[in-house]
Amino acid sequence: MAITNSYMITNRATPGATHMADIKPLSSAQAGALWWYMSPKPNDTNVNDYEAQSSNPSAIAPSNFINTLVTELQQQAKPQLALYIHGLGNTWPDAVSETGYLGQYISTNSGFTGTVIGFSWPSFDFTDSVDPLFYSGAYAFPPTPEDGTIRGNIGGSYKSFGSVMSFLENLSAAVPGLTISIMCHSEGNYMLMTGLYNRPCVVVDQIMLMAADTNNAALQSPPSGLVGQGSGIVANAKRVTVYYSANDPTLAAAVGVFGPLLMHNPEYGGRLGINGPSFNYGQQSPNVVGVDCSLVVSEQNVSKLADGGVIPAGTDLHSSYRFIPQILDDLTQTANGAGSGSVVNRKQLAAANSYLMSLVSP
Repeated sequence: MAITNSYMITNRATPGATHMADIKPLSSAQAGALWWYMSPKPNDTNVNDYEAQSSNPSAIAPSNFINTLVTELQQQAKPQLALYIHGLGNTWPDAVSETGYLGQYISTNSGFTGTVIGFSWPSFDFTDSVDPLFYSGAYAFPPTPEDGTIRGNIGGSYKSFGSVMSFLENLSAAVPGLTISIMCHSEGNYMLMTGLYNRPCVVVDQIMLMAADTNNAALQSPPSGLVGQGSGIVANAKRVTVYYSANDPTLAAAVGVFGPLLMHNPEYGGRLGINGPSFNYGQQSPNVVGVDCSLVVSEQNVSKLADGGVIPAGTDLHSSYRFIPQILDDLTQTANGAGSGSVVNRKQLAAANSYLMSLVSP
């Protein structure tokens, strides 16, 4: 394995900004521009180690960024890249830390041998992120940029996310045999759904949706009205795997707080991260796989793992997907291309492409 550096991409206008008024996307006039950051340490969690690779944002990766990353990938026996998209409540330092820890845990606990890089959209801190005043206006899709709201910032990230996808496409062409995965957590799934809406198909190998704060009809087909708004996710991946748990109190609270205010889909208010792929309308595309993690993402199991020092103390159920070795092992097998029915500790359920993750002792 040759993981020598850390890489972060962001469309935050001012990555270091801490005040909500200054946390916003790069201007639309900058045509999909991004900041490209690197650290000379592997899976680095310290934001102070990262340096911007150009003095101005650009839609195209600076030469040092792309050359260093390509060299690193070419040195891997099996070149692999995972792009991670964080959820709500992450400032720039939080996004760097979360991406770095995911890289550390997935390599240490499950043997993932590829490079994990992060995309950070302009999320506010936790306090402002959960305030309905700053979350969103009435539900509309595709979302439009709205100054001062979370989902407005996501809507304003559409062009820049297109640059991210072009970057992945160019990277695939530069590294023969490269496999690419996209891993999302919580509101990061909504960022992906928005970013891939009506995009041309730029196929990645695997897309993995953890604790998705998107509506439970997002992946249904055919898309129509408020159904199937995640069709871009389905079209851009060889396989989409949804990891969900009925025990997630954070997503349940989101339904209770934001649902009545019509900030979520008024026709399909359930969360993909609680219910998994649903069949309220139409059908699921054949490349969509649901994995029910309720036995693993549970209060009893997470508390046991935290008490035993396997995962960080105080880890909540909603965040636990990024730390539990069993889930990270499932992510790694999926990224490696294992058949959906061949991943260990999965039990086939009645619905097609639906599985229950069996609980095993750490």
